[in-house]
Amino acid sequence: MSKKEPKVFIYSLGVIERLLFLNVYPKKGDYSSQLLYEALGAKLLTEEERRDIYQIKQIADCECGEEISFFEGEKIPDCPNKCLVKPKLNGRISWRTTDDEGRQIPDEKEVTIGEMAHHNITQALRELEEAEELNPSLVSLYRKIVLNGTKLESGVDDITLMGIPKGKREK
Repeated sequence: MSKKEPKVFIYSLGVIERLLFLNVYPKKGDYSSQLLYEALGAKLLTEEERRDIYQIKQIADCECGEEISFFEGEKIPDCPNKCLVKPKLNGRISWRTTDDEGRQIPDEKEVTIGEMAHHNITQALRELEEAEELNPSLVSLYRKIVLNGTKLESGVDDITLMGIPKGKREK
């Protein structure tokens, strides 16, 4: 009896869709799920893309009206106007769309995920839709993943596809 070969799903996702993918993707689960989440994060937006290419920054608001941007993982800086109250995250991010020479930085990236990752993100998006919590920023991701997902047959599982070394696969 032959073993069913897992499917691979290929999507063209923009920067905001890749960030939202990670935001919506289930963050709890067993050890394999956590490895998969970690690998997805590195695949969807590499550290080089986050810091050097797109220069993705979080934005915080100060009570004086000043917007303060800073790299992910850094602490929120104090307001340059020396306000006494610490600025608060507002849930927004920014990234650059042109390089230092003014050339357009490609937004879209082809992302390949396996069956397990596809199932998890599809289920998470459907749950948001059923709970009527799908917001406008998620519509494009929902449309691409849930409604129009493209499929390519392959014999590669999620763990192999994400490049997780064999030694890390074991608990």
